[in-house]
Amino acid sequence: MWVVYLIQVPSHFKDTVSLKVYYESHCPGSVKFFKEQLAPSLERLGRHLDVHMIPYGHAKDTVSLKVYYESHCPGSVKFFKEQLAPSLERLGRHLDVHMIPYGHAKDTVSLKVYYESHCPGSVKFFKEQLAPSLERLGRHLDVHMIPYGHAKDTVSLKVYYESHCPGSVKFFKEQLAPSLERLGRHLDVHMIPYGHAKVPSHFKDTVFLKVYYESHCPGSVKFFKEQLAPSLERLGRHLDVHMIPYGHAKVPSHVKDTVSLKVYYESHCPGSVKFFKEQLAPSLERLGRHLDVHMIPYGYAKTDYENGRYTFECQHGDVECYGNMLHACAIDVARNNTKAALFNACIMERTNDYNTLNYLVNWCGHQHNISANAIWETMNTGRAAILLKGYGDETHALRPRYVPYVVLDGAVADSVTTNHLGYFACRLLNPRLSACDANYGHETNALRPRYVPYVVLDGAVADSVTTNHLGYFACRLLNPRLSACDAV
Repeated sequence: MWVVYLIQVPSHFKDTVSLKVYYESHCPGSVKFFKEQLAPSLERLGRHLDVHMIPYGHAKDTVSLKVYYESHCPGSVKFFKEQLAPSLERLGRHLDVHMIPYGHAKDTVSLKVYYESHCPGSVKFFKEQLAPSLERLGRHLDVHMIPYGHAKDTVSLKVYYESHCPGSVKFFKEQLAPSLERLGRHLDVHMIPYGHAKVPSHFKDTVFLKVYYESHCPGSVKFFKEQLAPSLERLGRHLDVHMIPYGHAKVPSHVKDTVSLKVYYESHCPGSVKFFKEQLAPSLERLGRHLDVHMIPYGYAKTDYENGRYTFECQHGDVECYGNMLHACAIDVARNNTKAALFNACIMERTNDYNTLNYLVNWCGHQHNISANAIWETMNTGRAAILLKGYGDETHALRPRYVPYVVLDGAVADSVTTNHLGYFACRLLNPRLSACDANYGHETNALRPRYVPYVVLDGAVADSVTTNHLGYFACRLLNPRLSACDAV
């Protein structure tokens, strides 16, 4: 049996309910509402809920926008064109835009003005440009003024004077010296010590010059550098120079009859050749038996032992190794180191290549009474290599830093001693030796100079003015038509 109930639906009920939700996407309350209320309701009621969502909340109707830019900056131009202009067209009053056209500009501009106080252009610039700009811009202009212009950093000064003229002396004392102390490098001084002097009628083509000096005396070093060397470069053959390197030296009390001399060298080293030619040979010819010479012809060579024989590698090639062995054989054959040294010097002085060596050995052997045949016999046997190997052992034990390496009486000779071997050997020998009579020390002691450098120009002792202007005074004695004297 069916029971039918008739239920009347009120006329004011609807099939759809309208729902507006104002929310913020990250608001905790909004998130909770969506999760616990809105989502379940939509799942249950579906189409019966007409939902409108407004994601705004407490947001503003207008956004403030500040733009810091530069009018010509490419990035700024691109931003205005592609971002700001389209946004303003779309959002209009909702964008409250503030534009600040400054960027990386500075609040202060640095200005440097190089000027001359009486230059018309500088005066005009100060009056029409700088002064009005400073009045208008004030602290925004950081001005640095440099009152210099085309002024010079150095002034050239020529002084024509006489060394003993009272006026010249007064000028040097009261004007030139104080000015140089105050202005220093800003005064480029050229002094011409001549005045009213006249060129004598007896001028010459060559002037004789004697210099008594000491190799390490500061005054001597300065004289050589600033006076003698430039004068020789300019006057050359017109100066006949004699140098006496002695000064205030004294002969030691421990003089001997014989001085030992060791020379470590290479047969083809230019310095060794020069030393044998200019120092060793002349000293041996003059002092003879008073020099006990020991020669070690090896230098920077290397020794190897291969297949039962010694081989050598030399600084100046195989020709030097051959020359070193030849010198070793000459020393061995001569049994007299003085004769062997003169023979070796004879070979070194005349050898340009070894094509003429056979002739030279014969000729130099004849000159110094050494058997050339005995030398060749020693060269053609294994003894030559054994001799050179022995000299190599002696050289390697010493390890000289350069060649020729000279040891005089047990002391290593410096460059001054090496270049004046006879003089320094005589200082160690008995001063009564006739061979040392021509020694520099005897000449210096006979003169007894009061100072060094002591300069004698054309027979007259040079005063300080002459010594300090050597080229000029030498030219006064020479033919004035010499081109070398034109600039003096």
